[in-house]
Parts: sequence; C-alpha cells; structure tokens
Amino acid sequence: MDINNGIQFANFVIGIVDRFQTTKLTRQNRLRACYLETLNNLALIETIDEAALKKADVFTPAFIAVVNALEIQSTVLVLFSSEEGKNTDVYGFLDKKGKIPLEEFNEKTQKDIKNLKYENITDALFFIVTGIAVLQKLCAAPPETKDMIRNLRLQVRIKNIKERSWLVRKILKEMI
Repeated sequence: MDINNGIQFANFVIGIVDRFQTTKLTRQNRLRACYLETLNNLALIETIDEAALKKADVFTPAFIAVVNALEIQSTVLVLFSSEEGKNTDVYGFLDKKGKIPLEEFNEKTQKDIKNLKYENITDALFFIVTGIAVLQKLCAAPPETKDMIRNLRLQVRIKNIKERSWLVRKILKEMI
C-alpha cells in the first residue's frame, strides 16, 4: 500500500466516525449495527464457492462483486469511536467484555477455528476490517498490475475473514 492509499483509508475511517458521532448512537445501537453488518458479510461470504477461489484472482469479476459488497463501516465505528461515556465507549467495553471463549464453540465451529489465537473480539474486528479493506483495494487495482500482485491465496484470506466473523457474531449475539 502506498502513502496515498494509507491516507485514503485514514480519511475513510475519520469520515465514518465523524458521520456517526453526530448521531449520538448508544453503545447498544452501535453493537447492533456491527452485529447486523457481520451477519450481512457472513451471508455474502457463504455464497462464495471455495473451490472456485483456488482458480480466481482479485481481477475475477464475480470475486470483485462479492468483495465490494462486503461492508466495514459499522465495525470501523466500533473500533475508532472516540466518545467517552457509560453508553457510548464501545471499544473499551468490547476490549474488557469481549473475550472469545473458544472452548464454548460447538464441534463444527471448533474445527473451523482451531488455528485461531485471538483472545479478544477487538483483535478479530481489526483483522476483519484490515482483511476486507485490503481485498477491496486490490480488487480496485488496474488489471495491468496483475503480474505485480503475488499469489494471494484468496481461499485462505476469505476463510480467515469468515472464521473471525463467526467469532464476532457469537460474542455480539450474547451482548445485544
């Protein structure tokens, strides 16, 4: 990522926080928005044929369409909101209360998340935002850059985002 892309992403984050700061959403409403966004992203990710990802690259039109439909605005709001207060400090609340109890997952989910090392929902949220933002930027790159982009193992990237999204979904469902 060059400096311009970094600045664009920072401006994107600041814009989201500024827009939502004026709405004075409570912590509960922000958590609900993040939960809804997570459900939406999981539904989209579930439509991806994992076998087809082995042959796809970031310039495959179908992959671009799905990645561009993924959203991170509510998650960014949760991570970067700067309001202090009993019902508004979402990041602080999640950092304290959002421990991920991996041992509580059912057998199917355990299989999917066996390699995760995260202990807190905030770590998973940062991973999701970064993973989706990077994929969206790569999908927007000019096709002539195809030879410069190394093998991205899209199947693994999507799987990792999906696993963390399931963790976030479970924790947020208990909190809202």
